[in-house]
Amino acid sequence: ELIDCKPSDICDETDGEFKVYLDSKLLVQGRETRHLVTVPVQGNQGFLDVQIEDNEFDHVSDPNVMEVIVEQGAAEAVHQVGVRRLASETAWKVGNGNDKLDVTDSSEALGVKGNFRLQVDSSGVRKTSRTIKDGEILSGAPAADQPQEYQFRIQAGDVDSLISVAWDDGTTNWQISDNLGNGPYPAGPPAGADPLTLSDLAGFINDNSATYENIEAETNNNKLTISSSDDHIISLADSKNNLLSGKLNMQNGGTIYTVEVTEEDTLETIRNKINGLYAPHYCEDGFEEAQDWLHANIADDGTGSMYLTLESNAVGEANRINVLGDDGGSLYVAKKLGLVHVDDTETVEGETSFMETSRDALFTVDSDKYLSATNSFREARKITAEDAYQASEMQEVLEGVHFTLKETGSSGLTVKHHVNGGEISAIMEARDDVILDHIGTFDEIAYQLSLQMNAVHYAGHGTGDHAMSTGVAFFNPIAAEYGASRALEINSLLDEDTSYIGTASDDGDGYTLGEGDGSNALRMAQLKQADILESGSSSFSEFYESFIAELGSEGQTARTMADNQRHLVEQIENQRQSIMGVSIDEEMMDITQFQQAFNAMARFITVQDELLDKMINGMGIVGR
Repeated sequence: ELIDCKPSDICDETDGEFKVYLDSKLLVQGRETRHLVTVPVQGNQGFLDVQIEDNEFDHVSDPNVMEVIVEQGAAEAVHQVGVRRLASETAWKVGNGNDKLDVTDSSEALGVKGNFRLQVDSSGVRKTSRTIKDGEILSGAPAADQPQEYQFRIQAGDVDSLISVAWDDGTTNWQISDNLGNGPYPAGPPAGADPLTLSDLAGFINDNSATYENIEAETNNNKLTISSSDDHIISLADSKNNLLSGKLNMQNGGTIYTVEVTEEDTLETIRNKINGLYAPHYCEDGFEEAQDWLHANIADDGTGSMYLTLESNAVGEANRINVLGDDGGSLYVAKKLGLVHVDDTETVEGETSFMETSRDALFTVDSDKYLSATNSFREARKITAEDAYQASEMQEVLEGVHFTLKETGSSGLTVKHHVNGGEISAIMEARDDVILDHIGTFDEIAYQLSLQMNAVHYAGHGTGDHAMSTGVAFFNPIAAEYGASRALEINSLLDEDTSYIGTASDDGDGYTLGEGDGSNALRMAQLKQADILESGSSSFSEFYESFIAELGSEGQTARTMADNQRHLVEQIENQRQSIMGVSIDEEMMDITQFQQAFNAMARFITVQDELLDKMINGMGIVGR
């Protein structure tokens, strides 16, 4: 009943001993026994594994590197895990309180006119261009109606560079330079009107490896490949004209949105314009997921000076914020708002002014590499050529294994189960498989509810005194799906003051459509029917209904199996009793039979005695 032990034959022919096996290991051999013992599992919240005495093992060889929860259904194997980088579990945040504006009142007109563009996206750990004929990106001298200059931003890890490719009439060739002080490139006298080639771009990046740390470029078969040697996510975005998107097809895939700024705009209206972009574009399929956008807020530097901040809706390197300036490449408005740095003694001209950066965890399991935006997970993004090194698809790392990474290093992972049946196994399966699976379902619901509701709510205007307020979270933001069900909580600000609830939409100019407008509240309500769970394949209602149906099916299956097992046990018990049990009726019949046999034997002896008496005493006298 307790375990799936297996006995040997009644007497082993080799040594004459009776034996009991568990997991092919001896529990009993003659008079020798091994006990079942409980062993702690690092990471399993204090719960224990059941193993065989003298055969104990640790699932994790180095608990300082990682901890795991191993489900009972996990396939038995031995793995090697290497943790190369931990996740920061932070979102990207831009804005540094640029004192060029010296704003002390967020409702004060800034007197700034122009626009800037924003994008939340990346290009994977490696990006390859389309095939370029003869490797020439741009021919010799551009015509009068062709661009004289191109700019694009390349980012990976701590590298944030704005590269310029411009035609130089003096040298009669294309010159490459950047805002980090590199260039012009190539150096030396030109050989006529030289074209810009793939080798030129690769050479510029590789020859300036000190500033393009861990970014590598190579050309092969008339293609350019830019990669991160330490597997950081790369971001490639055009800032002026379309060298990446039009010539090389290497631009990030995310949509770029333009924010128009007028002289009458305030920090409040600019914030509201940015947040308000999500609502209409969300309904028009502009944003496929909530993490495709960001939210803006206004911060105070502690001295009374106020500034604009931008923060990505989700954590992870893949959700990097790209500030691209206007269509002509000018960063004037972005600099004024403190979204990119101006040239001073401490910053680099045009660099994005990140207040917080994000780092993904990088780890290997056996020979496979993975990225994860968080350190606790069951699923991660595999780095593979199958998706062109985008590392965008979530997949289970090892079936039935939950990871928590703690520090860099390597550790062995042993997945083994000594007990695979009986009541003990059932208890552990319920604890580690069934319950954790259901918790995972609740985690997905909680995480997506928080992420999606917040994304829509950021776009909404409050009411009353907060009619100009946007960018407020409905739920406290949750960084990771793993464990999200325990972290779901409504923003206390809304609980204390319901006028912060963003029910109204933005009018496009940074103002509310009015307190009577409930279009943003309707969008939040419509999330119930939106396909945002299970990778965008089911709605909250469908997902929950599926969960309830599955739960009922599992319950019915468990009852059926329990009934079948109960009948099987009863049948085996009856067979056992038929062999070694005692029947009162049979015993009474045997006793009666033996009694009658005894009486018959006694009568037989009496008759024999009488015959002998006659022969000895009667017949002997007549003969005299």
